[in-house]
Amino acid sequence: MPPPRLGERLVAEGLLSPAAISRALGFQKLAAPRVKLGSILLTWDLIDEASLLQALAALHRCEAVTGEMLATAPLDIVRLLPASHAVRLNAIAYGLTPSRIRVAFVNPSDLGAIDEVAALTGHACQPGVVTELRLLQAHRRFFGRAMPFELRPVVPRLEPTRATRTEPVAPTSPARAAIPAGSAPAPRPPEPAPFSIPEIPIPPAPPGPVSAPARPPEADRSPARAAAPHWLPLSPDRPTSDFVLGMWSSAIPRPATEEEIGDLALACVPLDFPRAILFADRQGAFVGWTARGLGPGDLSALRVPHGDPSVLRVVRESGAPHFGRVDQELWPEALARRLDGPHPCAVFPVDAGHGVAALLYADRRGAPMRFEDTGLLARAAAQIAALLARESRAEGH
Repeated sequence: MPPPRLGERLVAEGLLSPAAISRALGFQKLAAPRVKLGSILLTWDLIDEASLLQALAALHRCEAVTGEMLATAPLDIVRLLPASHAVRLNAIAYGLTPSRIRVAFVNPSDLGAIDEVAALTGHACQPGVVTELRLLQAHRRFFGRAMPFELRPVVPRLEPTRATRTEPVAPTSPARAAIPAGSAPAPRPPEPAPFSIPEIPIPPAPPGPVSAPARPPEADRSPARAAAPHWLPLSPDRPTSDFVLGMWSSAIPRPATEEEIGDLALACVPLDFPRAILFADRQGAFVGWTARGLGPGDLSALRVPHGDPSVLRVVRESGAPHFGRVDQELWPEALARRLDGPHPCAVFPVDAGHGVAALLYADRRGAPMRFEDTGLLARAAAQIAALLARESRAEGH
């Protein structure tokens, strides 16, 4: 029997669009094969943790185990499943009844893992499902397991899990004797400091759009449309960033020129990225449309023909984003003349509903890209797609 598919379940329940799932699966395949789909969806703010956990519980037909339930698990019960086996099986014990041990799994549909837990602990195993991030938090708390590098920036996006007990855990030995009326209770031993992950400050939104350098000639205004790929960006919904909400407001006039549209599009890209270029797909080539961090120069010189082997061509034809280092043979000559390189970068397709109309390039001026950059640029590409779709509809009227 094939394993259950989380993406299909989320689409069937109307929680996410097929385009959003395709985007996340494309990134998982190309850049993060060790990261679960649910963790990528949480990173990109496409779904909240409660909805994801509820969907996982329905998918695997078992109990949903929250981060709080794991954080308050008694240590003597957690240790019934040794650390080495818990890490290998992506599991952790969190409860015990006279006949069963309750264990949280990332994949509770793995019957072999359930049988192994029962053999190791000597108890029948009652499986539950937990998100990958919450399991890793619990492993770090109880076993000292290091958080995988790819997921270190993700956990602060969630509400930190804290142990909030007001009473000590009831012992499994005989109950405590009642305290006579009027006598002071015995002092409690100090509770260990709860495990928590520090919050990472998020910089405020920039005060206004960034002006762009010179643009290509006005005669080449309408981008050529490619055939729609199998992968599509996020649905062009209303953006969440206050910085770009103005472009969806009916109180301001619609941008009249291509340069104004380019300025609004570039404003969607966070200033975390000192260099960003938006390429338009025009007449058989990718042509620089608007840019940040390039200095003076004619953007129309950034022209990469469709037929030349390049990372831009790979992204356009596959419909999947590129993230990380670029092979020397895929680094376009036009970028080599302007940027040197190749640099670690991200290239996202921008689909406004009729195929890939533009490509968003961003880098950190030679510094390595960060895992959280994928979510930032995914949202930026979606907002640019929404802007272009809106302008396309307005021109159609």
